[in-house]
Amino acid sequence: MLRLVDVSHAYGDVVSLRRLSLELTAGEILCLLGPSGCGKTTLLRIIAGLERDYSGEIQLDGVDIRPVLAHERGFGLMFQDYALFPHLSARENIAYGLKRRGDNRRDIQRQVGDWLERVGLAGLGGRDVTALSGGQMQRVALARSLAPNPRLLMLDEPLGSLDAQLRDQLALELRTLLKAAGISAIYVTHDRREAYAIADRIAIMDAGSIQQCDSPRQLYHAPATGQVARFLGLRNLYSRADNAAIWKLAEQAGALRSDTQHILIHPRGISLGCPTAAPAIGYAATFLEAVFRGENWDICLRLEGDWQLTFSAREVPAQVGEPVRVFVALGCVLALAG
Repeated sequence: MLRLVDVSHAYGDVVSLRRLSLELTAGEILCLLGPSGCGKTTLLRIIAGLERDYSGEIQLDGVDIRPVLAHERGFGLMFQDYALFPHLSARENIAYGLKRRGDNRRDIQRQVGDWLERVGLAGLGGRDVTALSGGQMQRVALARSLAPNPRLLMLDEPLGSLDAQLRDQLALELRTLLKAAGISAIYVTHDRREAYAIADRIAIMDAGSIQQCDSPRQLYHAPATGQVARFLGLRNLYSRADNAAIWKLAEQAGALRSDTQHILIHPRGISLGCPTAAPAIGYAATFLEAVFRGENWDICLRLEGDWQLTFSAREVPAQVGEPVRVFVALGCVLALAG
């Protein structure tokens, strides 16, 4: 559906996008995930037609859309600040795009009523948006974006101003609504949990380029580079300078490659007492600390050879300073480039 080929952009001497190529299929939800300043919002603005000074090509269904003005592309936009009209009711806000398109009054009434129902605001259509809660206003903004049935919906950190519990709830609702409507979407966020919940694929960006683009599960289980692993919050990432014992472990696992710069011991392959997957290597270790995280504890061990492992566990297995036996599944020792 949407194809980007070698898209580059700069603000003066500052390069914001570097020969970026990407594809989005019909009905797919793609998340752009990365730190502030990595180029996510710039890329969104270029696709939307709001930023036209770029090199490369953007194709929609095989046609270059550079000559097409932003308001002629049929794309929808949704932002963190809602951008609702404060003098209009929830119903009137949702109807706005349909009226501008020239839909007849009966169709508008039907569609607005349908979207109020879908986003859980039935009975609140006549209320001023200023009288709604933050979550309700975000639902109005979402319904307004989806009601015209855009060819592509672009969302720039739309849940960023909400509290964590409401953000998690709306992320799931948003994915359900997009899938039910069959609308393709590009979703910008810096929150990996949000991206995991919403996306079919996640493109991890840094310094204007895409580091890896994969399904959430594939990204988590097989990050391509140390940079990706760090951004995903995966611990037990080591460079060659850290400890020779770690590189010996990677060699035993058959993981080393010519371009290896980091070794990741994935947390799913760490277990105490007995191995959870074979083959595995056991190490004598000392229990260093346990940090309570709510549902789990973060456990830190010091292994023979003076290196550390951190992983999550339901219970604290030992007291600080006590000896333990830890196993590392060789299939979870990953050699990463970058």
